[in-house]
Amino acid sequence: MPTLTGDSVRLLLDQVAIDVESNKDFLCDLDGEVGDGDHGVSMTIGMRAVRRAMDDLPPDPSVEQAFQAASNAYAIEVGATIGPLYEV
Repeated sequence: MPTLTGDSVRLLLDQVAIDVESNKDFLCDLDGEVGDGDHGVSMTIGMRAVRRAMDDLPPDPSVEQAFQAASNAYAIEVGATIGPLYEV
């Protein structure tokens, strides 16, 4: 079984960020059905911050370091109601 490492978390979150951004309009459309329609924009902003945080990690980070950096970056950048929920 593959082992989860900080570098694999970095790669995983990079791909998530790419997928979120490429589906931004779809996520906004979904949110528009029950909300204000900005969820895709908020997620894209947050995931861009996560990508920057991953770039700032030291070489060979721990899994905990990678997830903590991602969580902090997302919560700080998004700042909306959902930001703190994702940080938990």
